[in-house]
Amino acid sequence: MCIGAYTHSPGPVQGTCPQSSLFSPLPGSRIYCYGELLHQVQMAKLYQDDKQFVDMPLSSTPDRVLAARHNHSIPTPLLRAFIQEHFQAAGQELQPWTPEDWKDSPRFLQKISDPKLRIWGEQLHQLWKKLGKKVKPEVLSHPEQFSLLYSEHPFVVPGGRFVEFYYWVGHPDWPGCAGQGGAGGVEGWPLGRTTGGGQSRSLEGTGPRLLSLKTVSPQGTISKPQNTEICERCRFDYDLENRRKNLEFYPSNLSPLWSGCFSDPGVVDKALKYLEDSQILTYQYGIPTSLQKTGQQWDFPSAWAPLQDLVIRGLAKCPSPRAQEVAFQLAQNWIRTNFEVYSRKSAMHEKYDISNGGQPGGGGEYEVQEGFGWTSGVVLMLLDRYGHRLSSGTQTAFLVPQCLTTALLLSLLPRLPH
Repeated sequence: MCIGAYTHSPGPVQGTCPQSSLFSPLPGSRIYCYGELLHQVQMAKLYQDDKQFVDMPLSSTPDRVLAARHNHSIPTPLLRAFIQEHFQAAGQELQPWTPEDWKDSPRFLQKISDPKLRIWGEQLHQLWKKLGKKVKPEVLSHPEQFSLLYSEHPFVVPGGRFVEFYYWVGHPDWPGCAGQGGAGGVEGWPLGRTTGGGQSRSLEGTGPRLLSLKTVSPQGTISKPQNTEICERCRFDYDLENRRKNLEFYPSNLSPLWSGCFSDPGVVDKALKYLEDSQILTYQYGIPTSLQKTGQQWDFPSAWAPLQDLVIRGLAKCPSPRAQEVAFQLAQNWIRTNFEVYSRKSAMHEKYDISNGGQPGGGGEYEVQEGFGWTSGVVLMLLDRYGHRLSSGTQTAFLVPQCLTTALLLSLLPRLPH
């Protein structure tokens, strides 16, 4: 990852755009990954979001742009004028794309019983045409003028500030898109090594790689393999600094259910007990990313759609009626949170704050983002799976937390003979 693209530091901004045999050379690195121009633009804080400048295509070659600058500092007003003259707006290298097999009204919508949820599902389905993108041919013929990596295959962008593809690292949006009349973009997804995003600075980026076998975080935590190699009751990360398992709650601890890699049938009941003991079932608006209150977007009170999907899908796959009912109740909570926010703001968001009645999430280095690819994808998948049971909540209130526990207890009672 090109760290320099985002870093405000006392010294010159420097980063690394690594070369890889999987990618063509990166002649634009002098603009987007290191150098005095990058340093001066980012230090001048011309843009509220540091990402904006490094997403902007060049109007000519890097050599011409750097020669025009004469390699010296200039006052901020002149620097702003220089950028306007030699750079284009972010996203200009992309064009709209609609899957060839697109259906305006897929059949799954008719399975949704709640009329308001059905209308909402129709609106979310149309978002794929807004988020579907294809890279223009100019990026292939003049790669030195772009930070975006060329891809011959179309893709879905997350939305908001994210104008490049990110779903090579994990694409929970596609189950929602492919299942609802838009499977064309699934073809061409790479296997094996994947990038953190579609920009040259992201070749070594990190992310929630659902396709990878192993990741290592820079904070000294080793993540266990994240696919079918997970064969434990729960998956706990290993804390290198303290030389012990990290026993804190994270939704990814339930990944053995999602991967289906366990042989002990008692694992399901233990996983349900783990959710109860962690008091996760008391949260009415979604599953928190963790229970740690650090103020960071990857901790409490943030809730992210891919992690809801991991837990709900894992429980739903289990043969246990208890697990399947908990999966539905968690899906109901998440649907109502998303629907209520959408009803107020007419937007889907990257993440949600579950501590205050369900609001767009905060934290992180940027403002709340709308769009949003994986959020819409997970919602559509849940509408497809549970549409005949889900409620918008306009006539019935949220299930109180005790209802989830009661459902578990009732399922333990012996069934009466017919």
